[in-house]
Amino acid sequence: MCGQWRLDQQDLDTYRTDGLLKSPFRIPDGQLGRMRDSLDKLLRDNAHLAPETLVCPHIPYGRTHDQAAAAAVA
Repeated sequence: MCGQWRLDQQDLDTYRTDGLLKSPFRIPDGQLGRMRDSLDKLLRDNAHLAPETLVCPHIPYGRTHDQAAAAAVA
């Protein structure tokens, strides 16, 4: 469904009124589970760091990078 969904006038009106819009797209359960496991591993392996400092850990040469956690999501 990702890539096929387009905003219509009702979506735009809802966003303008409520300030948010709920997407019909859902990450498949298996992928979501792997993403959660990867995040848990990233936090566990970097327990010495505040979670908010783990900016873009999947990008090489970023401030904090965990190659193994990034590979687990791919």
